[in-house]
Amino acid sequence: MDMKDATLHIVKKLVGDWVSFQIALEHGMGGMNGREKEAEMCRELADMLINDPNVDPSDVGDYMEEILDEDFDTVIDDGTVLPLATIMVNLSKLCKRGSIQEALDQLPEGKPSLPDARPEPSQNIDDDEMVDVSEVDEMSDQVAALNSQRSSRRRTNEPDEDGWVQVNRTNK
Repeated sequence: MDMKDATLHIVKKLVGDWVSFQIALEHGMGGMNGREKEAEMCRELADMLINDPNVDPSDVGDYMEEILDEDFDTVIDDGTVLPLATIMVNLSKLCKRGSIQEALDQLPEGKPSLPDARPEPSQNIDDDEMVDVSEVDEMSDQVAALNSQRSSRRRTNEPDEDGWVQVNRTNK
């Protein structure tokens, strides 16, 4: 594997393991072709790392944030952009010095699992939020009584407590 292939492999691995970015993709950021945009971003980052002899992690991080904003309509503000950019720069420098295997050996093995993005049910319920079963039963009884009054009133066309009579249209 030459320096260019190794650098691209490193960038793809790190971006693929970047949980924040992968969650954004999973939630549709980047549109229908988000994965293709991800691959293009990796190629562009690898080119930057290879072609700029004085590449700086903050420049790479700024470029990553620009791509995220423009191509994925995403802002990742969890503090992972600069550390990720720093790792990319350090490993690409190893590749440039010919220590490709050493750089590849420093990549994390496996793929981190994405956290479950669904909120967990709250276990703490305040006393104010609790509902007494007898209150629910009482409300159910009241609703049933009101519905019964309404339906009987509609059927009989009798005046209500205000003296009004509801007249319903009949189908002929």
